[in-house]
Amino acid sequence: MKHGARILAALTFAVLGAALCACQNTKPEPEAPPSQADPVQAEEAPVEYPIEIAPGEETFSAAPLTDEIIETITGVSWKENEKVPLDALSLLTLSYVGFDGKRYTGQMIAAAEVGEELADIFRELYEAGFPIERMQLIDTYGADDNASMADNNTSAFCYREIAGTDVLSNHSFGKAVDINPVQNPYVRGDVVQPEDSRDYMNREDVRPGMITPGDVCYNAFTSRGWSWGGEWSGTGVTDYQHFEKETQPDHQ
Repeated sequence: MKHGARILAALTFAVLGAALCACQNTKPEPEAPPSQADPVQAEEAPVEYPIEIAPGEETFSAAPLTDEIIETITGVSWKENEKVPLDALSLLTLSYVGFDGKRYTGQMIAAAEVGEELADIFRELYEAGFPIERMQLIDTYGADDNASMADNNTSAFCYREIAGTDVLSNHSFGKAVDINPVQNPYVRGDVVQPEDSRDYMNREDVRPGMITPGDVCYNAFTSRGWSWGGEWSGTGVTDYQHFEKETQPDHQ
């Protein structure tokens, strides 16, 4: 082999050796950690009421309906009409004591003009320990009043007519509240609603969650000018769960 060829071969082997060594000693680059979502941009899951709370987390507030709530109730508990615009309603977020002794916060919709008053009433009930079984929007039940009552749900607004009539219920105006329907039945002749409330037809046998004249629930409402369905006369109906503020004649 000629001298020049030997030099070229030596250089070639040197370059190949260096490349092989570099390949053997090269470690893969660590993968970049997955990008974290910007906490400011991350969407929080909506709260589903009722929720259990701890002492000190109570709330008794009335606020305008949010876009989310408007979307939830439109076509369900609220329908397009000329008598009850959406801005006449208020979203109430209210704490209460459950039958299990735990604390909860639920929601209902009522007339804006009685929103703060209802917040005060439910604060009074909470502080007195008056138990409430459940409080969530009647839209959870497809605005079915019978289903809401059967679930012992305390509620207020629902745009509907009085059963068997073409007269709007006072619930349509957000100025009627039904509390613990199972413990406080609706009675019309032989009709008792909800069906499970027949066990509470004896109003002398007072048990938790029942409303009776002079008790804390009765006084909290009537002292503020609300009337109680348990004292209706001449209507053929006794509605122990129901409190209302009159808006115009014939509303119940």
